[in-house]
Amino acid sequence: MTFFRKIITLTLITLMAVSGTGWAKVTDLPELERWAGGPLFSQPLTAPSGNYGIWLKRSYVAQDRRNFDVILLSGTGSGDLYLPDAQIDTNDRPIGFGATYRTLSVEKYEALLEWYPHIGGALSVRLPEQTTLIVESKCLSEDELIAIMKKVITEVEKTL
Repeated sequence: MTFFRKIITLTLITLMAVSGTGWAKVTDLPELERWAGGPLFSQPLTAPSGNYGIWLKRSYVAQDRRNFDVILLSGTGSGDLYLPDAQIDTNDRPIGFGATYRTLSVEKYEALLEWYPHIGGALSVRLPEQTTLIVESKCLSEDELIAIMKKVITEVEKTL
């Protein structure tokens, strides 16, 4: 086999291995133990110039009526989640509504936790391949949002 054939073969094998996996290929959100998952909302991020990713959303509810939403945005249409370079733990006072913002790590990923006193919280995690995973709830605590995010990441990673 010539040198160029070896290079082409190796390149094709690598492309096949990479193209079939990864966060950019996620098309479903998992079922979670103790939570009833609603129907999956799936919307391609398209424009006349092409396909730019996907937007997935599923709502979950417990028997005690507590609930949350999981949202996944993936592709060039949504881009990477912006996170500040430095760690932050701040609020929007004096002109805001008392919201707090904190950067943290969830599993091996960088994240931002936003908390609004009368609205609830949102935990956004920057994942590989221009993918952002969000858990939002009006009634769950910060610790519950983080625990749910860890479970969602673990369940989705099993499918990659």
